Amino acid sequence: MNPFFAGSLVALTMTLSVGPGLLLYFQACVRSGFVAGMAVLLGLWVSDTAIISITVLGCTQFLTKVNNQRWASVVCAVILFVFGLTQWIRKPAVTVPMNGIGTMEQQPKLFRGFISGFLINSSNPFVYVFWMTVVGIAGVNFCMRTQPFFIFFIGLFSCALTFDTTKCFIFSRVKVYFKPALIVIVNRIAGTALIVAAIVVVSKAFL
Repeated sequence: MNPFFAGSLVALTMTLSVGPGLLLYFQACVRSGFVAGMAVLLGLWVSDTAIISITVLGCTQFLTKVNNQRWASVVCAVILFVFGLTQWIRKPAVTVPMNGIGTMEQQPKLFRGFISGFLINSSNPFVYVFWMTVVGIAGVNFCMRTQPFFIFFIGLFSCALTFDTTKCFIFSRVKVYFKPALIVIVNRIAGTALIVAAIVVVSKAFL
């Protein structure tokens, strides 16, 4: 199979999946618009790129020891729980006066969105398992660190970024239909998903 096409198929699978990252940039788009959603998405993808690079370089032995896995899971669970709790208590974006004429939305905090996306993705052990699996499959089929291997990831990244950017745009377009009360519900759904993910992470590590 053509490596670029194979990477595109993996990207399509990722696009159809639902996880904390998707909920996070959906919430950012609904709350603050397209640019805010893209900031979160950039954080997610920078994290993914770092994880893939670490995996390709063979630096994942640290996580193969049970004690290390458990400590890493506790740290990840705490981060996920804190972010989830923050989403629960977060209020809808307020409006501020604009020269006394009408109102404008409070400017989204793009760097905070980027850091949120990066930390949420980096704190999810299942993301590491997923990318280790993808790197392993790509290595078996296209030989590790060869031209087809890198073409596979070029196809994966280019298509996934295209799909995710399209989703961000669509999410930002439906923003006008979301009233403050509905945004609170979206925040709490995202928060609940993160808290549940934290519980799952800990239970998988110790049970």
